[in-house]
Amino acid sequence: MEPDDNSIIDESENWNSGQKSFGFKDIVMRQLQKVVSNMSQEMREGFNIYSQSSPSGTPQKLRYVGDSRKELRNSIDVLHDLLLAKFDDEMKKQSELLYDEYEKYFNKYNHISNIKDDDRAEFWRIVLKIYRKLFQHLCLFLERLGWLEAGALED
Repeated sequence: MEPDDNSIIDESENWNSGQKSFGFKDIVMRQLQKVVSNMSQEMREGFNIYSQSSPSGTPQKLRYVGDSRKELRNSIDVLHDLLLAKFDDEMKKQSELLYDEYEKYFNKYNHISNIKDDDRAEFWRIVLKIYRKLFQHLCLFLERLGWLEAGALED
């Protein structure tokens, strides 16, 4: 069977549960799953994990554990950007309002060179609230597109 123009072919047999092609909606729904997974985590700042000590007695960095707040923000940005070309007027309006709000807080805190922990925590509290609103509007938009099916939940 020939794929349509909107599908992407993957030569590996095990991608996407054995399917050889997937379309734009599949990509969006996979990204939606990623956002939901990221939202379900505890929001925490990134940190380094160190070994007990090296032979010289100084701790050595083993690895960095990513900032879950940034991972969430980035995953919502990707979902937003995937859907951008399909936005209706309501979603365009909400997107602009929320990104303007984010920009306002980013600019407020970005210029502070020695930002205090309390200010950093307040910044992230506000940013996560803005991004939660954005995610809610993206979900409402997906519902308007008919991409979120409630199945058994529908009357």
